[in-house]
Amino acid sequence: MIEGQKLSMFLIHACLNQVIKDAQRFGDKPALGMVNEVQSHRLLEHYKQHGLFELPIRYVEPIFPPECEGRSRADEISLIHFSPMFLGFLPNPELGSYLPTGDLVAEFTLAFLFDHYGLPADHPQLQAVLGSIPELLRRMEWIH
Repeated sequence: MIEGQKLSMFLIHACLNQVIKDAQRFGDKPALGMVNEVQSHRLLEHYKQHGLFELPIRYVEPIFPPECEGRSRADEISLIHFSPMFLGFLPNPELGSYLPTGDLVAEFTLAFLFDHYGLPADHPQLQAVLGSIPELLRRMEWIH
């Protein structure tokens, strides 16, 4: 335990606090919160007890093959396997509890799968995850 918290929660809140401080330091709008990939349902339930919202999508994590010299990016992408995961959102406590809109959930998804993992925008798995965003959520405004 660190500062009365389990290590997992201490680390997530430390990361969120840094994101909030960085937004302030660089003169950006206040950070809405932080998005996390969560591997197991048990860990997701633990995080949810401490303020994390499960985003209602069918998210997958790309598992890349070992690097191989001379392999093209297209070949590498064709060899990716995908593992189901959860995507969670920990809101900035200074802004209250928010439910992100479908557009924001799509942006969170693209931040991981397109920006971080480098999947092409038209990749079938990326499109499937985007397509799993519930229609009701797509029509909602940012709610708190």
